Amino acid sequence: MFLFLLLLGVPHRQLTGELRLAAVTQPTVVAESSSVGLRVLRGKRDTPAPVIDGRLDDPVWATAPAATDFTQNYPQAGVPASRRTEARVVFAGDAIYVGIRAFDSPDSIVAPLMRRDGMLNSDWVDVLIDSFHDHRSAFHFAVNPVGVKVDMYHYDDIQTDMSWDAVWDVAVARDSLGWTAEFRIPLSQLRYSLSSGSQTWGINFYRNIGRRQEWSSWAPVVRGQSREVSQFGELTSIDFLTAARRREITPYVSSSVTRAAGNPADPFFHSSAFSNSAGFDAKVGLRAGLTLDLTVHPDFGQVEADPSEVNLSGFETTQQERRPFFVENSGLFALSIYESPDETLFYPRRIGRAPQISVDSDGRFVQEPQQTTILGAAKISGKTSSGLSIGILDAVTQAEYADVVDNTNARSRTIVEPSANYGVLRLQQDLRAGRSALGAMLTTTNRFDLGSAASELHDAAYAGGLDFRHRFGGSSGTDYEIFGAFFGSAVHGTAAAIAETERSSAHYFQRPDADHIDYDTTRTELTGLGARLQFDRAAGRLRYGNAFYTRTPGFEVNDLGIQKVADWSEDFVWVGTVQTQPNSVLNNWNLYGNTWSWWTYGGEHLFTQFNIDLQGELRNFWGSSLRLGRRLSAHTLRLRGGPLLNEEGAWVANGSVYSPQQKNLRLNAAYSFFRSDDPNTSSISFSPTVAWQPWTSATISLAPMWAHDRSDLFYVAQAGTATAPRYVLGALDRITTSLTTRLDLAFSPTLTLQLYGQPFLSGGTYAGFKEVVAPRARNYADRFQPITPKLKDNVYSSDLNGDGVVDIQFDNPAFNVREFRSNTVLRWEYRPGSTFFVVWSQGRHSDGADAFRLSRDATDLFRTAPENVLLLKMTRWMSF
Repeated sequence: MFLFLLLLGVPHRQLTGELRLAAVTQPTVVAESSSVGLRVLRGKRDTPAPVIDGRLDDPVWATAPAATDFTQNYPQAGVPASRRTEARVVFAGDAIYVGIRAFDSPDSIVAPLMRRDGMLNSDWVDVLIDSFHDHRSAFHFAVNPVGVKVDMYHYDDIQTDMSWDAVWDVAVARDSLGWTAEFRIPLSQLRYSLSSGSQTWGINFYRNIGRRQEWSSWAPVVRGQSREVSQFGELTSIDFLTAARRREITPYVSSSVTRAAGNPADPFFHSSAFSNSAGFDAKVGLRAGLTLDLTVHPDFGQVEADPSEVNLSGFETTQQERRPFFVENSGLFALSIYESPDETLFYPRRIGRAPQISVDSDGRFVQEPQQTTILGAAKISGKTSSGLSIGILDAVTQAEYADVVDNTNARSRTIVEPSANYGVLRLQQDLRAGRSALGAMLTTTNRFDLGSAASELHDAAYAGGLDFRHRFGGSSGTDYEIFGAFFGSAVHGTAAAIAETERSSAHYFQRPDADHIDYDTTRTELTGLGARLQFDRAAGRLRYGNAFYTRTPGFEVNDLGIQKVADWSEDFVWVGTVQTQPNSVLNNWNLYGNTWSWWTYGGEHLFTQFNIDLQGELRNFWGSSLRLGRRLSAHTLRLRGGPLLNEEGAWVANGSVYSPQQKNLRLNAAYSFFRSDDPNTSSISFSPTVAWQPWTSATISLAPMWAHDRSDLFYVAQAGTATAPRYVLGALDRITTSLTTRLDLAFSPTLTLQLYGQPFLSGGTYAGFKEVVAPRARNYADRFQPITPKLKDNVYSSDLNGDGVVDIQFDNPAFNVREFRSNTVLRWEYRPGSTFFVVWSQGRHSDGADAFRLSRDATDLFRTAPENVLLLKMTRWMSF
């Protein structure tokens, strides 16, 4: 039964086939590596610097002792690596040089050619450096046998930021003994501070053997714990280090042309619209381990298309940050208000966001900006020798206007986003060698000259937090951890703006049955508090923990952060067992039981679910995980500002399965199932991804997705025509499908071509309309009154009492969205840190209220007139 569940379940995030990366290398080194205990490298200065050609034949490598005795972390933790690896480190001039020899059979090396930061199964060697020696952060540099580079930044010990890019050199070579890699990492690309005492950095080396899915390291990294950087070895006796010179500037220029169909009568329409942009990012090294970052008119040119979606949830979705200025040292500014990173005190995409104000629908023709222009921004970040992390950010955006031509051909301008200043301050003091810390964060938003936008936007918003962490117990002093934060917020604006915030999906102050909330349409400010606290055991076979989250009704951080709900408390409890040592059948497995519940500050029960989670991987590297859950009946916020609605319990299952990553043909599939005790309410989805490498420089992936959702209780509208609100639900039948296709071609490690395309279809029809009359009635049928509204001009209306007056009226909620997004990106890194892009994007979109029909909708989609964009972009990295 256990194996049967394994092969049906959903995969836990595997280390197999993943690239394991960590911090940077440091100055030249003489190795002192013992087979047990702390691994130590003793630093030494050497000149002349080696030539970066991939061959370790320079005299300096012959005199530098080797770090050897690598240990497997996966799949057989704790045993010696199956192949010998030697790493040598020297310091010369203004850079760190690392030479790594990976002994192997030359004909067994796995070396696909791919784009930079690609994550295909391959042989890899990695250098990781905790240059602050805070046991929390690290710079990571890796290369595969054909010279493909990967770099990333580690923070909070186990978190990884793949969007971080540095400027560094590496060369590789092969011979009869295996392959070699030679790194040159400028000190300017690292962050470190100089202390008056002995200088020490954390360091580690990783190696992946692709055909064996084996990951080994010089300093062992025990899997299954919430630790990575804190398990590094040490690089000592490097007191000769001096402050690195860091003065960089990266200007960019871009030009694009957009061709699209349009209305010739529209004065804003151009069949070919041209756009040009320019700006720059700059970095200046300061004293005490700090760096000043500057940006002027940062680039919004997007080389990757965001996936399509039809969001019916009422909650905002987040997008990945790609702008270099905001990516740099982003981990320092991350302070989550929940367990997931998509609810946080600072969400950088608020700065330069799409304008928030909707243009009056009376406009016949409208021209709106797509983003808010950032006039400039500055940031100071880093860590002092005393372990104090400092982050200061300030950005200024300009006002944005929409041009409108009304039905009389009169022209006007409407403000859609006022000018604003955004500020962030982050401080965090490490204690006990990084095992404990205290921190604080403050965010500010100030908007100016709001004009008509004052009825919708706050003129000022402030949020702050005090956070802590403490690890203790066990031989390492880190088996247990307790961490958390306390938050506060305050927003100010006109009475209309504050009332809109009170009515938003994060608050619902207008709920008629919420006696504990005061919906006040005259107040001009709103304040609130929040907290998150967690204790857990993160080591050993037996794991357990408890997390608690809470936010008062007035807590609001959406001006510069992101949150989904307030007036909410959650308690989450879990216990489980973890096995990382392989046996005759499994590489690893774990089993957890958990439960969590939500309540309002009025004591109203919103949610409870119990789960059994099972994850495992077979010795043949097939793996799976499965969640089986039971949701209890509860009062929910289904009516979006109306009274709480009683909903019955449900059964929940989701999971995935993955195949061995060393094969040319790979599978990773996910599925979910939901079945409510309420009638006619269920959902099912399936999304497999098949990746194929027909040759070593090409990867093709196909990811179809199919989802069918049925809900007898889907929110339609607050539809009463009189003063008293009346809430209408409908029976939604929705089908969503897409096919995401990717093709990656690599001509060299610095010249790649990526093609992405996604047709997306989503259609939903409604029937069985019903008015909510007794939302908390025990019996399902007693909660509603069926209605049969008439549809005319795409509007439903109903006269319930037969007096000739319409009592309920709402727009037809049915939808059918057909969308296609694609782009083709040619990327050439013509010199380290400098890149030239050619991007062609095409988009097609149409929608309506007709019923979903796959063949017809797919045909109609590709008959829709496209919008084509050709973009040329060039960046140039300069250091002086």
